[in-house]
Amino acid sequence: SGGAGAAVASGMTTLADGTDGGGSIRIPASASGIFGFKPPFGRNPTGTLPTNQEWLLHFGPMSRSVADGALMQNVMSGPHVADITTLRNRVRIPQHFQDIKGWKIAFSMDLGYKEIDHEVQRNTLAAVEVFRDLGCQVEAVELGWDLGVSDAWLSRWEGLFAALCADLLPRWRFEMDPFNVALIERGLGHDAVRVRRAEFVCTEMYKTLGPILNRYN
Repeated sequence: SGGAGAAVASGMTTLADGTDGGGSIRIPASASGIFGFKPPFGRNPTGTLPTNQEWLLHFGPMSRSVADGALMQNVMSGPHVADITTLRNRVRIPQHFQDIKGWKIAFSMDLGYKEIDHEVQRNTLAAVEVFRDLGCQVEAVELGWDLGVSDAWLSRWEGLFAALCADLLPRWRFEMDPFNVALIERGLGHDAVRVRRAEFVCTEMYKTLGPILNRYN
């Protein structure tokens, strides 16, 4: 959704819809200074796409303000007849919120394995102080994840991309971006065992994430 982020940031449009598998809402939003939201899976339908049972992909709003994003999210959310994974109970974001004083908030700077730019670290810590000023108890937490997380994500993403686009190679290989060609070819090389093992990694990840979600708001 890089084009969507650029369109919103430049004023070409007020709102745009984004699709996020590995950051395609969040990364353009952070790079262009707009608001982007990747909702929990099932909250927004992915409609009639063949990938609408793929929990890696989420549809969400991109806007120039949080308030606009909340309004758009309320329109996008809800069950869809063509999407079996959409939740039947619709959650609406309110226009006004109660005081969050006393909330317990967890944060991780690097998720255990990411290299974080110094400027990003500085801005993140500044955001943490905003929550403390609002009366929240903010604590750093350790997830214990490692680079195996990235390998698991790539296994699933490359396989998904190949499933969607491999039939384009015979006609478009030499006119495609080489990055996309390589992505498809790697995906075609994955077997079912590798995909299943990637799902095992997700289970291990939740062993540390789940208790954190239970202890914090």
